[in-house]
Amino acid sequence: QWVWVRTISTPVFGIDGKITHFNGLSQDITQQRKTFAELEHHNALENLILSLSTRFINIPNHEIDIAIDEALKEISEFIGVDRAYIFAYSDDQKTMSCTHEWCRLGVTPQIQNLNKIKVEALSWSNEILLKGELLNIPSVANLPEIALCEKREFQSQEILSLLAVPMIFQGKVTGLLGFDAVRSEKSWNAESSKLLQVVGSIIVNAQENK
Repeated sequence: QWVWVRTISTPVFGIDGKITHFNGLSQDITQQRKTFAELEHHNALENLILSLSTRFINIPNHEIDIAIDEALKEISEFIGVDRAYIFAYSDDQKTMSCTHEWCRLGVTPQIQNLNKIKVEALSWSNEILLKGELLNIPSVANLPEIALCEKREFQSQEILSLLAVPMIFQGKVTGLLGFDAVRSEKSWNAESSKLLQVVGSIIVNAQENK
């Protein structure tokens, strides 16, 4: 694999003034570069979310759905996922339906197949989300046996990795904001996941205000 290095070299000259050799030091700075890049990415994501939050303030009701679609597109392209969507739970939390979806070019949309899905049919994942916790699946292929139903459903949609954050309003989980990777597996760190939870909060508050 590629690494970043910082190299410092000092030439050594002979009595005739010609260079004979040099003394050098190479330092592996890959981790420093990675940390700096992650910090820059985190700051840029914060700025994007701040921009979205400002956009949703006082937005007219008839523009909210359009704004949500645009937000899904912007966030997804920034974090490098292939599909993003919102699910709404029914009032009794027994069914769930996809209300918004964005897909990268060449990725198959799924929204038409995701209406009034029984929550108990995907009980493992929904139990996590309905407790208000993150559902972070870096590898669908490595899901445990208890999540066999989820594994089959996700693989039928060609999902390799998935992150879903609960959308909570007044203490109740009313839906979820999800992101899929279908071209290659992807992982999300804790900091990025927390910021994406903020996006879910922005959207659910806009929806509830509507």
